[in-house]
Amino acid sequence: MPAYTRGCITEHADFAPRDGAGALVFEDRMWLIGGWNPRDPDHFPSICTNDVWSSTDGSNWTCVKPNTFGTEAFDPATNWEGRHTAG
Repeated sequence: MPAYTRGCITEHADFAPRDGAGALVFEDRMWLIGGWNPRDPDHFPSICTNDVWSSTDGSNWTCVKPNTFGTEAFDPATNWEGRHTAG
């Protein structure tokens, strides 16, 4: 069995820095869902976000769903609220 190693893939991902994002692997992609950063009101207007990002390599990320939580675009009938730890 090969030894486990770890390393930095990127120091500057395409998404804003955050804590408490949901992270998972599904259909050969990494997914990052929500999170919060109370010190960044530009990317987190309501502290938490409901954006969704995906990557096949951990270095290049694509925004699958932009944040709408805390903006006029948010519709609670069709959208989920911003999440911390994907709760």
